[in-house]
This record gives sequence, structure tokens and C-alpha cells, in this order.
Amino acid sequence: MKKEVIGLLAVLIIIPSIIFAVLVLDGTTSYNSTDTNVTQETGFAHLNISDGNLVLYMPFDYNHTSGVVYDYSNNSNNGTMMNFTSNYTSSGKYSGALEFDGVDDYVDIADSDSLSYNGIQNKTISFWFKANEVSGTQTILSKWSTLNLEYLVYLSDSTLNSQILEANPAVTETGINADQWYHVVFIMNSTKGNILYVNGTLSGSTVDPGSVASTTSTFKLGQNQNNAWFNGSIDEVMIFNRALNSTEVLAIYSNQSTRFYPIGEMLFENNNFGDNRSVNISLNSCGTEKDAVLRAKINSGDWSNFSSCNVTDYVVVGSITSANLTLGFIAGNESTYFYSPFVGGNITLTSWNDTLAPRITVNSPTATTYTSSSVLFNVTATEGNSVGSCWYSLNSGTTNQTLTQDGSTSNYNYTQTSISNSAYTVSFWCNDTSGNLNNSMNVSFTVAVPATATTPETTSSGTGSKTYTASSSNLEEGYSVKLAKNQKVELNFGDFGKVVEVKLITSKKVVLEIDGEEYSFPKNSTLKLDLDSDGTYDLEIKNNNIIGRFADMEFKIIDEEVSSDEQEEQQENISEIIESVDWYVYLIVGVVIILIVVGIVLKKRRRND
Repeated sequence: MKKEVIGLLAVLIIIPSIIFAVLVLDGTTSYNSTDTNVTQETGFAHLNISDGNLVLYMPFDYNHTSGVVYDYSNNSNNGTMMNFTSNYTSSGKYSGALEFDGVDDYVDIADSDSLSYNGIQNKTISFWFKANEVSGTQTILSKWSTLNLEYLVYLSDSTLNSQILEANPAVTETGINADQWYHVVFIMNSTKGNILYVNGTLSGSTVDPGSVASTTSTFKLGQNQNNAWFNGSIDEVMIFNRALNSTEVLAIYSNQSTRFYPIGEMLFENNNFGDNRSVNISLNSCGTEKDAVLRAKINSGDWSNFSSCNVTDYVVVGSITSANLTLGFIAGNESTYFYSPFVGGNITLTSWNDTLAPRITVNSPTATTYTSSSVLFNVTATEGNSVGSCWYSLNSGTTNQTLTQDGSTSNYNYTQTSISNSAYTVSFWCNDTSGNLNNSMNVSFTVAVPATATTPETTSSGTGSKTYTASSSNLEEGYSVKLAKNQKVELNFGDFGKVVEVKLITSKKVVLEIDGEEYSFPKNSTLKLDLDSDGTYDLEIKNNNIIGRFADMEFKIIDEEVSSDEQEEQQENISEIIESVDWYVYLIVGVVIILIVVGIVLKKRRRND
């Protein structure tokens, strides 16, 4: 159903490529709006009440500088603020509240059948209050004329009193303290009389008062016919057209009562943004307490949540000369829909045509060699419209990786954890929410991770038998591993493989066996082998060091043409060096043993002498 309640001002303020438009909640123009589960007042909008028995609801969450206090129900029981100079506080029981000075200010709400109690139709009044002082008589609420008292709730020093009819006794709750919030439920039951609950607990009740004629007096907050002004704060005033039970009373006290429809929308049609596709949506005032959400979209675009009453840098898809703006309302607390977000005042639309792309600064990687397969990709993207997304590619854009924004900062990151050894060129792109795209200068870098031993295929404790596996890619970079006696390395060359076994380790040399043939060389030496007998060295083995029972070995694929006699000569030279080293070692060990024996003999002779 369309209502002519929200208007577009006829004047558009145009500054080169910027258009300002204002949607006014005043109902005076011909701008169409369609509402779904939303109630619009003059200068105010909120979700509809879902409980048809709730005939008045004033949460006081909006600062009503106009002097009007809005009723959220469908009964238009709006109130007028009388003699207020400062009335709104953000420190209510829930969000805002009204403050009363105890001198002359009050809220006056016109008489209506929905607010009257005549002794036949049940009524329940629920509210929170906090007194600044507890002395004398202070009226919290009343419906009372000189002819008749319908109902009254007041403080008498530190005692709370609820009463229906002048002849009916009050129900009381003693021990009320200043500067403390209290929840009060006052039930007028046509068969059970006056029932009072304080903070979810029954205080007492009276007998059935009988049928009475209702008055034409107004419903007042903070005053009665004899004044008795209230000094303190009042919040969350509700009147139900029925008597609530104890479970419902406790639910209100515990914020578990359902009050609103979960979702509502307001649609504003035919907005003209000229040639512009970038739009800011600003609310003069709004409220989103208790997990409630206000959001907006234009045409069939994505929803965007308001932040501090603003949606910025929204990019319009579809028509820009006849665009539809939708405001979405989502009630707070999904389990109970306790709170309604609200919109207060004008809605301002500012549109412009953004042509400036983001500026990209590449922070990582840099033009260097990385010895880890984990590389951080990080850019800073600024300027232009709000940045929409950033991504990078290592292979000319065939496969892209999206970067993640670092919180609300302008940094965008992604860590790739398994990059193979190679040379790379990375390119970055970022676009803004208007679709402007920018790419960075390319950055070239290298990944060269030294090969290390893989997890053994078979393992026993200590220095026992182990078999390691080296792939062809490992061997291309150089495969390093610490080996003990009887341990093996499987070398995979792609089209063939070899097994190397450690046969012997001394403090000076290592003996390896390959295909039944032993090769022996000292530490800090290199051995080149032609494994497939094609006249080209295939494998280079380095004995980098010998530490205790371990030899620090390195295996690497090579492609080097060398004659076979040079290979034999190399092995013979290594063997001769080892044999000569062994001869001197044996000679020294023998001399030491002889000296020890001679020493022992001489020592025994001295003792005998």
C-alpha cells in the first residue's frame, strides 16, 4: 500500500557532478513511499508493534526536541511534553529516557478509549522509574479528574502505591530507594482488582472494585490533578488492553517479551541521481540499540548497514534517474524482537560520479630471494572511493587470489604458505566501490628454500635404520640430510632412481654404497658420479662435515660432461687420500699403545725395586 507520507524536496542543490536530495518525513509532498511493517510519524519512523493488545508504548529512545513523545502502537496515543526545558537522557534503563524535574514538567496524553479503565475492561500498565529523591508525594502516572479517579501510581516517601478508584485501597511496596531503577507492573483486573508487581515479584492485590464510569481526563506522566510532581526518570511505558499473567510480567522485566515485527521496510521511489552512481545516505537521527539493525539498498543492490546513521560510498546498480531507495529495519534480539530501530528527521542523499581509482602501495613481497615457502602478500590501498576489494596474481592473471582487509585499515593481506622454488612476478589490483580499477607495478622475487630431509618412510629409534626420500625437485636445488651408518637415501631423478646407503663413518671419511659399488671420500670433499654410464655426470655428492656418528651430506643433480677416466681418477685419488690418512692414524694409535705398555712395565719394576 502506497502512502504520500515522505516527500522529496523540489529543490536539488547541484555543485559540478554532485547532487544533494532530501527525503523529509513530513507527509506534505507527492513523493511515494511504500511501508512494510513500519509506522511513520511526522519526522519519525519505526517497526510496527506485533502485539495488538499493546495500545501504548513509549520507549523514549528518540530525543523528541519537537515536544512530541511518540507512541509506537497503532493507536496514535502520542504525548505532549509540558514545561520541559531539558527532558531527554541517554542513560535510561534501555537507551533513552525522560527526566522530570519535580517542579512543573509532565507529559500529557489525550483521553482515549484505549487508555481508559471503567472497571469492566482489563488494563495493564508497565514502566521503569528511578526517583532522584524519596521524600513527600510524587506522582509517576495518573488518569484522574476532579470527577473521578481511574488509576494512579505514586510515591509516598519511600513507599510505592498503586490505586484504582478513590474508594479502593492502594497496594504498596515499601523500601524504595533513590537513584535506583525499578520495574513496575500495575494490573487493573475486572474480577481480581488492583494487582502490583515490582521487579517481577508480586507485591499484593485488592478485591474487585466493581464497575465505574471512566473519566475524560488525560493520561499524565509525572503529575496528577493535585500536581505532586515527579522528580526522576521514567522509561519504557506500556499499556496493554488486557491483564498480563505472572509469566508475561517476568518476561517484560527480563527483556524477553516480544514487541515488534522482526523485519520492516520503507521504499522511496524515483530518486534521480543524474549521471552519478556513488551515493551517501545520511539520517538526521537514528537508533539501533539491543542488536537492532538499520540498513539500506538502492534498486537491486546489496544491503549496507548504517554506521553512525550513515551509509557511505554506495554504488548504484541499475537505474540512476529513477532509482528506488529501500530502508530496512531489523528488530533487536532475534529471539524476542524486543527493540525497534528508528529513523528520526530527514534522509539526505548525496550523489557524485567517482572516477578516481585507488592508489596501491606494495609492502610485500619485495625484490629479494625468500628462503621460506611462506610468503606474505600485502598492499596498502588508499584514495578514490571506498576500496571494494584487492587481489593478486602470480601467473599473469590466469588465477587470482583475493586479499583480506586488515580490520578497518587500508591494508590488504594474504599469506601463501606453500610456494615452490622458482622466480616469480606478482601483480596486484584494487578496485573501489564505484568500479574504478588500478594495478600496481609488478614485483619480481625468488623463492629458494634449501632442501631438507623429508619424514622417514621407515624409522627406528636413535641412529638406527632410516630411509629418506629425495624428489627430483629436491635434487635440483640440493638435498641436504644428516646420515648415520646403515641409513639410506632414495634419489628420484624422474626417469630413474638410485639408493645410496652409508656403509661406514669415521672421524675422517664416509663410505657410500650405490648399486653395489662403494665410494669413499673425506669430509669437506665432493664426489661426482655418472650413474647411467652415458659419459655425463648426473649426481654430485658433498661431504660437508662429520659430527660424531653423523655425516652432513648433500646430493644434487648435475649435467656435466666428463670423461669416464676422470671419474675413475677422481675416485682413486680420494681412495689414496683416505688410505694414507688411515695409515698415519694407525701408526699414531700403535705408538700410543706401545708407550702405554712401556709405561706400565716401568712402573711395576720401580715397585719391585
